[in-house]
Amino acid sequence: MAPWSSVICLALLGLATASGPQNGSPPSSSYQVPKLSSSYGVPTPVQQVQPAQGGRLYVSWENPRHSGGQYTWDQAAGECRQLGLRLVSLTSPQKEQEINRRLPRGGRKVEFYWTSGQRLSEGGQFVWNDGARTPVCNRGQGCYQNWGPTGGAGRPQPDNREGRENCLAILNEFYPGEGIVWHDIGCHHRKHFVCE
Repeated sequence: MAPWSSVICLALLGLATASGPQNGSPPSSSYQVPKLSSSYGVPTPVQQVQPAQGGRLYVSWENPRHSGGQYTWDQAAGECRQLGLRLVSLTSPQKEQEINRRLPRGGRKVEFYWTSGQRLSEGGQFVWNDGARTPVCNRGQGCYQNWGPTGGAGRPQPDNREGRENCLAILNEFYPGEGIVWHDIGCHHRKHFVCE
């Protein structure tokens, strides 16, 4: 049986079950301290790094809580919010390179990941959902951008090829010779994600 102080800690963390201590009374001899597991809502520890801007990153494919699944853009944004973060905004080459260095290669290759980039309106400007709706840079604007030179239709990105490609994902060498670049993608597709 766990010491009374352990039971109090578990109760404060919301881990004590309904069969646990009630109304401040000490636990009965039959009370069992629950084992820590995701079924009790214990989040997997967030793996943190210090990218160039000094912020922390949560990389879904590196964390057991999310590594096996892929998410729509809205689901990924919700997962980030649950962690107290938001989808990553790639406003510098340093931040993007930090993430891309962590992409697995070979048999476990991550082909895509979501960013915070989203169109304001159909056919409109992309913005980073960073709280300030910072515009995403396009070619020739003199700010950082990494739009892919081609895509499924052979046109430079963003191309809205399938219509309603309103979210910005990173493609990891998906098209031959293209490298790791930005693409506009339908928000309903399922992908890994990065939060900051």
